[in-house]
Amino acid sequence: MGLEVLEHLRGLEARGSPGLAAQVIEIFVRDTSTRLAALREAIARRDGDATYRIAHTLQGSAAMVGAASLARICGELATAARSGLFDRCEAIVAELDTSFQAIQHVVVG
Repeated sequence: MGLEVLEHLRGLEARGSPGLAAQVIEIFVRDTSTRLAALREAIARRDGDATYRIAHTLQGSAAMVGAASLARICGELATAARSGLFDRCEAIVAELDTSFQAIQHVVVG
């Protein structure tokens, strides 16, 4: 999963400016870490609207950096949040954490 992000960003970097991939990865990792914490809090409060908004934002961010698998999981989370299925949201956010950690391991080291 992390490799798909690196490959995507390196392809963009090859067509653009040097150092772009590193900058995008740094912003993505920092932003995603912050949003995951907010996501866990929203799920704990059983706040479907906040959970949906955060999941949807993460889905877009993941898609922009080429993390298609992560974007798919975020989409599932957004759908569960809209349906008020908070037990499902908790399970999905655990999967999201694991996937994000895999990405971090590859792109950050």
